[in-house]
Amino acid sequence: MGDLVSAIEQKFPEIQVRRINAENDGEENQLAVQYQVQSVPTVVFTRYTKEVGRVDGLDVQLLTDTVLHLTETTDADNGREKNHQEYLRGLINKHTFMIFIKGSPQQPRCGFTAQLIRLLNEHKIDFDYFDILADERVRQDLKAYSNWPTYPQIYLRGELIGGLDIFQDIIQSGQLQSLMTPN
Repeated sequence: MGDLVSAIEQKFPEIQVRRINAENDGEENQLAVQYQVQSVPTVVFTRYTKEVGRVDGLDVQLLTDTVLHLTETTDADNGREKNHQEYLRGLINKHTFMIFIKGSPQQPRCGFTAQLIRLLNEHKIDFDYFDILADERVRQDLKAYSNWPTYPQIYLRGELIGGLDIFQDIIQSGQLQSLMTPN
């Protein structure tokens, strides 16, 4: 059983397997109480500190089935995460000039968005947008994906330009035309 648990921990580092000796004092005893261990052995699986599975008693088949279920779930989570990254890339590349804003060009929901829309219209820039207030997951994940913590976010040909302040600097420096011209 120890070999199986070790193999799980190596293949799926986000799944923690806690081995608890309920007869010991200290931390292990606290864990036994926390996870309500009633029999020995008990295997408790946690993912990011949340209990996601357990096997009470020596039941190798149930342990194997639980491991298979957890690894399938982990693979599915990884697949969903990969699909979400592809979804973000797709949004970013939806248009040559793509902006992620709060609200819409017709109804901006923050002052920075309103300023950006005004500048884009002044310079007659053809763009598309995504309202990050409509999708909390995109709102949070795009910040991590782009390593840019604020909105609006501006992308040109799939590359992050930055936020409103960077775009204003580009305009003021006279670099907008050369930036907009494809190589």
